[in-house]
Amino acid sequence: MIQYLLRFPLYLAVIILRYPLAFIAIGFFAKRGALLFPFKWLSTIDNDTYGDSGWKAEHLIGTSPESYFNQVRWLWRNGGNYFNYYCIGVPFSGRPHWAFWYKRRIPFFFKRFLDLRIGWSDYALQDRCKYVFTLRVKTKE
Repeated sequence: MIQYLLRFPLYLAVIILRYPLAFIAIGFFAKRGALLFPFKWLSTIDNDTYGDSGWKAEHLIGTSPESYFNQVRWLWRNGGNYFNYYCIGVPFSGRPHWAFWYKRRIPFFFKRFLDLRIGWSDYALQDRCKYVFTLRVKTKE
C-alpha cells in the first residue's frame, strides 16, 4: 500500500495536467495520431490520438476522429496512459508482491453502480500493469 500511496501524487498530477496540456500536445506535438517528445508520456500505449473503436463509435463530436477537438477530448479521457504503464506501473512478469489489484462493484441507484478499481491492473499491455485509481458511475460492466 505504501508503494501505491507514494505514486498517487504523480498520478493525480498527470490527471490534472492532461486537461490544459492536451491543447498544446495536440496542437504542436502530434503527428499522424502520435504524440512526440516532450508529450509522449501523455499518449495511450495501445491507441493513437484518434482513439479506440469504442471512442470512435460512441463519443465523437462530428464524424472525424482526427479533428483537433476530438483528439484533445481523447487525451482528456485517456491522457497519461503511457505514464501510468511505464513510469508508475509495474512489470507483469516478475510483478512485485506489493502490486495489489482491488476491484469492487458498489450498488448505487436506478440500476447504476459505482465501479471502484485501485492498484495495478491485473491485465498486461506490453508486459506492463498500469497504475489505476478509478471510481465511475456505470450502468453496465
